[in-house]
Amino acid sequence: MGQPALVQLNGAVTTTPTDGCAGSGPSLTGTMQLWVRAAYGASKSVPGAPVSATDISPQAIPLEGIAKVRFLVVKSVRNQPLKLFLTSPNGGANQQVPFSDLVVLSLPGNGDELTAISVSGVGDIQYVIAGDAG
Repeated sequence: MGQPALVQLNGAVTTTPTDGCAGSGPSLTGTMQLWVRAAYGASKSVPGAPVSATDISPQAIPLEGIAKVRFLVVKSVRNQPLKLFLTSPNGGANQQVPFSDLVVLSLPGNGDELTAISVSGVGDIQYVIAGDAG
């Protein structure tokens, strides 16, 4: 069973033109502040898990007492190409998201929560999930 947790994400995403960009100016520079702070009834953190699965039979991420996943961070440890399969009430079953680095999802809205998560490909992942206890 997952344990209660306070999830916090703080930071920013910035974009700036590289040197030598023709026509670079202020319109090409941007910053988006990132801030999430939410208490959840259940959470799970896995510092490393091997993945070896096909798209036809992806490997489930055990939710262990989390009925509705409202926060997900998953990282491909060595940037191996992998694929997430996500199920949510608003998005349907087995929505595919390819990744080879980092995926962050904050899903506080009703119907946005994930009810199943699985992964395909060959590699290692780290992940944190948090949400409503089940």
